[in-house]
Amino acid sequence: MKSVPMPWFGRIRFSTRTLLLLTPAVALAVALAVVLVQAWPSHGEWLGPAVLAGSFLLTTALGAAVWIAPRRQRWARRALIGALAVLLSIGLLYLSFGPACWAMAFYHPPPPAAARLFHHVYGPIATNVVFAPPRLREACVAYLGWWMPAGADFWEVDRGIGFNVPGWSYTIISY
Repeated sequence: MKSVPMPWFGRIRFSTRTLLLLTPAVALAVALAVVLVQAWPSHGEWLGPAVLAGSFLLTTALGAAVWIAPRRQRWARRALIGALAVLLSIGLLYLSFGPACWAMAFYHPPPPAAARLFHHVYGPIATNVVFAPPRLREACVAYLGWWMPAGADFWEVDRGIGFNVPGWSYTIISY
């Protein structure tokens, strides 16, 4: 059995057992990522908060496991790093909604492909903003309004959000 030094993981031993355990785990992670990407436009309004809450709970549990477990338990530290990566990536997706709105308002009218991509990625997040509790909605709307370029007017009504730029208007979501 050969041991190879890796910068982030220390020494990794390549064996048949490791290969048999790692291959299905990687395949499952890739399949889950593909399913999440395909399900995002139609189910993102509940999928995003569910993954965010689940990764937060998993990160908390794994953080406790790393704290309690002996320092030789590398699996707990590696799982914690993975859970933190998921938590940060979902959080950054939600935080990138403001800069994306700025780009849509600044480069008006955007190319049709960019508008479709914007609606595909940020439509579920806009739905989360529309149906959020009042205090959270106010904070989200203030965050989005902060990102609007000069001359753009961000608006929100009971069941929709969008912005006006002189000569052009865009409704992000409206129910």
